[in-house]
Amino acid sequence: MRASIVVLIVILVATIASAQHLGNRPPVKPAIHVERAPAPADRQGGENIADAFPIPGLPFADSGTTEGYFDDYERSCPYWSNSPDVVYSWVSYFDGALFVDLCGSLYDTKVFMYDSELNVIDCNDDYYYDEECGVYVSALEHAPVELGETYYFVIDGYGGSWGEYLLYVEEIVPPPPCELECWGGEWVQEENEPPLVDEYVDEWNGGCNSDPAVFQWIECEQFCGVAGWYVYTGLNYRDTDWFKCIAGQWEITWTVDAESETYCFELVVPPDCAATVTQSMTVGPCTPGTMIIYTEPGQMVDLWVGSADFSNPGGVPGNEYDYIWEIVGVEVVSATEQQTWSGVKSLFR
Repeated sequence: MRASIVVLIVILVATIASAQHLGNRPPVKPAIHVERAPAPADRQGGENIADAFPIPGLPFADSGTTEGYFDDYERSCPYWSNSPDVVYSWVSYFDGALFVDLCGSLYDTKVFMYDSELNVIDCNDDYYYDEECGVYVSALEHAPVELGETYYFVIDGYGGSWGEYLLYVEEIVPPPPCELECWGGEWVQEENEPPLVDEYVDEWNGGCNSDPAVFQWIECEQFCGVAGWYVYTGLNYRDTDWFKCIAGQWEITWTVDAESETYCFELVVPPDCAATVTQSMTVGPCTPGTMIIYTEPGQMVDLWVGSADFSNPGGVPGNEYDYIWEIVGVEVVSATEQQTWSGVKSLFR
């Protein structure tokens, strides 16, 4: 699980990690142009599927370069490549999933996986945004595999990029299933957001990711919500839930759990939606976390909940998963509908 962090950020900064990003889709990448390099004297093999380098067993680690190779294969997820690529092959000896990791690679990578009929099983452009593994370095977090099927791993790049890579492939041992149940009852607030389907437009509680911005008021100490992912205009989006409450005392205790890895932020959200994060924690799957918020009675407090990933990382059926929380120290309000910023400001005139 990624470590919890405390950060101060401005919304929509393009080069920050998803753990510090409030948007409902990945940051936009700058366009780049890279001149093609000459072919190296000592090629490591794997120019294309016909001569793919066979992976003998798992776990598997290798290093190499895409320098001098041809651009044989292409896949948008969501960026196109036009980059040289190399290919590895592997025959699955189980039903399950793989973690395919390029952590430590020295350029802007992309990795995708074909089955034997060249159907794309999984694809990732930007998984890491950190100093340890690299900025815009790729990984397939939960690539499904079937017994006896042959798979091809294509190590590619963004916008013509090429360079040295590190490859690590291992079987994922599935964790115990995580299922949370809503408490239910008169004193529990349910989110009631419409189902997350492709081409979904979040007009429910998408906060500053909606137009106009729209927020959900916290009405009860216990809350049951749904988070997840969807595809909009061909791009991966995550559902982001933005909440407002009024502090009833000097200290608020917020305890959250979720069925998938989830970020929880305390925010400051001015009317122009230049939101900043003042405190954050990571929860799930079935691993609760608690945040203490220090404030003043009567002060408005903004909260944010969203998946740690912009697409389903695996292990979650469908597009949605549940999260639950208990929050102590807020002034319970009665709100029958979601509030836009205009509605919020009218409360304080």
